[in-house]
Amino acid sequence: MIKNGSLKNVVPATPMVALSDDDVLALADLQLEHEADRRLSALLESQQAGTLSSAERSELLTLMQLYQDGLLRKAGALKEAVRRGLRLTHRVPGTEQ
Repeated sequence: MIKNGSLKNVVPATPMVALSDDDVLALADLQLEHEADRRLSALLESQQAGTLSSAERSELLTLMQLYQDGLLRKAGALKEAVRRGLRLTHRVPGTEQ
């Protein structure tokens, strides 16, 4: 089961179709933990200022990978939630065909 809406609790190898409805919804609501989000923001600011150390660059890459993996997992969960009828689709105005 997914706990606390935290990216660190996500097991990426689990196929979305194998998850319970509750786990799919929990994944669809995932967010980067507050502390990790603050650190990522600080590292990105340092990068823009050109003051990022080698160790910080490595940390930034790790956090960015975690963030990107979480976004992909979240997108897959949203798609699965819509497929199961757990969430409604949201259409962008002007994209109807």
